[in-house]
Amino acid sequence: MFWGLEIGSWAEWVGSIGTIITIWFTIRFYNKDRRVRFLINQSSGVVEKENNKVVQKAGITLSGFNDSAQPALFKYWGFYLEPKKFLRIKLWILNKLISFNSLDRWRYLLVKHRDHIRPKKYYDIFEVLFDDNFETINSFERTKDVKISYTTLLPKTVALIKEDTYNLERLNCNKKIIIRFVFQKHDAVWYESRLKISNEMIKDIKQKIDNK
Repeated sequence: MFWGLEIGSWAEWVGSIGTIITIWFTIRFYNKDRRVRFLINQSSGVVEKENNKVVQKAGITLSGFNDSAQPALFKYWGFYLEPKKFLRIKLWILNKLISFNSLDRWRYLLVKHRDHIRPKKYYDIFEVLFDDNFETINSFERTKDVKISYTTLLPKTVALIKEDTYNLERLNCNKKIIIRFVFQKHDAVWYESRLKISNEMIKDIKQKIDNK
């Protein structure tokens, strides 16, 4: 007898608790293993072929890596300018909620709201979720390179800044401006990579804005 229980009863209690703990850890690690971890690599310059020659051009090259045991569908979504802190927090919360499988029934509304408030013009939600530009990335594999030449990046960034009061003010005050590149999973979850606009690009942006 120990604390009013037979030794055999204590063994059963300990065994039951051990079983419960084992099951809990198994479920926890199973769910953790099912999570998709997606990393974005960012490198300066764009390598292209011209007349059978490899040419290095100004720009940026992006690629994603599926650092998880689960295959998933991804696509390069585009980029936007980093907004005010309050909006950044709202976008982060919405993206977190979209990633929860338990909120599947609300995903449409969550994505619609996120795309409505994000700092880029809104476009049809069905085009976002159901187009055919997604690429199947198996576990521990990378996406194709996304090459954005400087001649593409510069005018698109200028166009975004001209319609963005917050970042236009930052430009005029010589404060840093951040570009956020986005890859999107098939369930509309965003994965982002940040780029601080260089001083050289800031000069080019100001020149283009002043000339128009």
